[in-house]
Amino acid sequence: MNDHRKIKVFFEVLGRLLSRVGSQALARIGAELGPKEKVTLTNGLYFRVERSGLTLVSVGAGECQSMKLSVDEAKQIFSSIESACTSRDVVKVRARELSWTTDARPKSNPEKVVIRFTGPLGFTRTDARRKDVAAAVVEFANRFGRDNPPQGRSALGPSASSETFRSPADVDDEPEVQAASRS
Repeated sequence: MNDHRKIKVFFEVLGRLLSRVGSQALARIGAELGPKEKVTLTNGLYFRVERSGLTLVSVGAGECQSMKLSVDEAKQIFSSIESACTSRDVVKVRARELSWTTDARPKSNPEKVVIRFTGPLGFTRTDARRKDVAAAVVEFANRFGRDNPPQGRSALGPSASSETFRSPADVDDEPEVQAASRS
């Protein structure tokens, strides 16, 4: 084979390789940029479902915060939400850098659930409708399963901790004070 032919074959093979790699990369980018499936707690607070796990997204006051979570970390959060709604109380959970509090006490509006979380990007507090939160818990459980450990252990496993606080229904900040004193 002459040099001209070798160069031509080399570039043909290189072109096919780049085409294949490029189309795979474009498919991955398309999957990431395409429409996202999500589990919605409120219009401004949801978990975006991705191949690599989930992303917690909080939108409000002109800014958007997001944090990647593993499926296990999201299970811990949804387990704490379910526990708070079932007990109609306050439940806290810590997963990696995220501290999550669900306050499902009936107080003045029995259809409201207060969600607070603090993470690397700051603090968020939002009110959610109880029926929307319950629907999100069911949707998440149907898709990813529940975090159900054996009896007598934390519902959130060894990598997370949760506490349930019982206090008068009309006191909103008391659980935060109790949490600080127990730490």
